[in-house]
Amino acid sequence: MDSRKAMLMEMQKLIHEYSQIGDQLTNINKELVWKELNLTDEEALSLSKENLSPASIKAIEKTVKDNMMGLFHDFMCFVDGVSDPSDIEIENDGV
Repeated sequence: MDSRKAMLMEMQKLIHEYSQIGDQLTNINKELVWKELNLTDEEALSLSKENLSPASIKAIEKTVKDNMMGLFHDFMCFVDGVSDPSDIEIENDGV
């Protein structure tokens, strides 16, 4: 298997693993959330088991996974040179 295919397969696996956040949603640990996100006590409490059904957790996991896949796709477009970052002026017309 070539290295590019191996990298893409590994990214798919990692995106799946990182999107499986059901335990984090029902057993929130505010100390593990990046300080920049500023998870409030009210937000942490709203993620308790009583407020989220298994179907809700699965829907959130699928949404997170979809967003991560979109991010990876856009990043790879930048790396491959088929798109440029928006709102940033690139020297030499993006070449």
